[in-house]
Parts: sequence; structure tokens; C-alpha cells
Amino acid sequence: MGRIATFGVVFDASARGPTAKVCERTPNTTQSDKVDRSERKEAGMTTEITVEGMTCEGCEDVVVEALEMADGVESAEADRSENSATVEGDADVDVLVEKVEMAGYDGSA
Repeated sequence: MGRIATFGVVFDASARGPTAKVCERTPNTTQSDKVDRSERKEAGMTTEITVEGMTCEGCEDVVVEALEMADGVESAEADRSENSATVEGDADVDVLVEKVEMAGYDGSA
């Protein structure tokens, strides 16, 4: 019937009644995989895209990591409460949306 996601818990309303489960999307990286942002260059251009489906901090991390894999991205941030991601750099917006969708989320520019 319907799904409601809040604070990393997904509530699934079915014929048997609502059930809850913890968000199954977890980042598949370790601390050593994180990019050292102190070594990044000054940002040239800011692009904001809409990202639907993030329910927890892990989801935000997955989106950021996906965006940072695109050529031209200097930094990225995701905000599940705003359903958005902000990218610094000169990456093509269509490529950014594609990266978000490949990570399992709905993206649009």
C-alpha cells in the first residue's frame, strides 16, 4: 500500500498492518575510503539537484560518494531533510543525476 520513511526507519503499511524496519541502505566504505576534503581546490560552480529516497545519514553518505565519483566534482553534500544534494565543481548535471540514480535514489535537476 504505502511506505513512509522517517529517521532511518521505513514503515510499510500493508494489509496485515504497519511494520517497521531499519533502513537497509548502508554505506559500503570505510574511514580510509573517505576523501580528504582539505586537499580540494577552491570550488568553481555550485549545482543543486533534487534527491528523493534518502532516509538516514548512511543514505546521505552513499549519495555523496556517488556524486564524488563524477568527473569535475570538487565536493558534494547531501541533505535528506531537504531532499537535495549540492555539488561544487564543473560536473555535467546529467551525469550527477545519473550517479544518484545508479546509487539507488531518484534524482532530478
